[in-house]
Amino acid sequence: MLFRSVYDSLYFITTLMIALTCLLIYVLIASYNKKIALISCGFFALIFTKNFYVTYLWGQLGAVSGMLFMAGMIWAMHRMDLKKSYILIIITFCAAILAHIPEFIFGMLFVILFVAAKYFIEKSFDRKKIKMLFMSVILTLVITSYYLILFRYGSFEAQGTNVPFIMTVEAASGGLKLVTFQDFGIINIALILIGVLASLYFFFIKKDVNIAAATGLFFLIIGFSNYYNFGYRAFHIRAFWPIFIAPLVGFGIYILLKIFFKKIETIFAAIIGIIIFTAIVYSYYQPINTPGIMDKDHWDMFRSEEHTSELQSRFGISYAVFCLK
Repeated sequence: MLFRSVYDSLYFITTLMIALTCLLIYVLIASYNKKIALISCGFFALIFTKNFYVTYLWGQLGAVSGMLFMAGMIWAMHRMDLKKSYILIIITFCAAILAHIPEFIFGMLFVILFVAAKYFIEKSFDRKKIKMLFMSVILTLVITSYYLILFRYGSFEAQGTNVPFIMTVEAASGGLKLVTFQDFGIINIALILIGVLASLYFFFIKKDVNIAAATGLFFLIIGFSNYYNFGYRAFHIRAFWPIFIAPLVGFGIYILLKIFFKKIETIFAAIIGIIIFTAIVYSYYQPINTPGIMDKDHWDMFRSEEHTSELQSRFGISYAVFCLK
């Protein structure tokens, strides 16, 4: 009973973290355009369909928490206009390191590229903010230095891959089927590509480096990083593509709607988001027919260990009472 309670609690927290990640990405998109954010929300439904739940089921739960705090890093960096925003930055950066270091690296890479784009394309990111961000990173590394040392000479040495340049899904997963770009389906891929073109237009023609488009573009590209030396960690990002590249789908649909409608009301955008969510669930959702990493042998082993621990505890209590007598 105890193990099952821990198991259920673990997956409840995991599901909550995924929901909070969706909420953070929604807030990021809404900070640029609420209507695009409402449309993009419908795409989140894909996270529990097809192969996108592989990280969720196969024990990579560190990546789930890492994704949440990575999204927090992006949000904190984006809200540097808040009073004492460096506190938010340090908290989210430290949380990402302690949760799952690969996501901190991806988040840090996004922050650097986004700040550079804002500075050189928009000319809108002043040096004062850059200095504050730099000092926040230094303080983050100081605060987490003890953990980073342990990680470097512990987990990294034990788990670090010796083959970082991975070309195929099969080579990365040892036969376990993971996410591919084709899992989106032809319609979603078309919408993503429209969103990519729209984002590039806003960046280089309109000189508008917005956080929503930047997030979508970055995580689309980083999902293919197994081809350029980031190794199997790219497949963690792919599992969360429905969340992080939802802005591109939202942009794609929004651009198409603007062809036919001069003005798009907020309620209309919300209805579109609901229709997308419903269509994805209806078209792709199927009850999970795999236990993932928790197969019958694992379950029986844990139940056996739990039963053994319970007997040992009862024997220890009985022995202590006998000694007291």
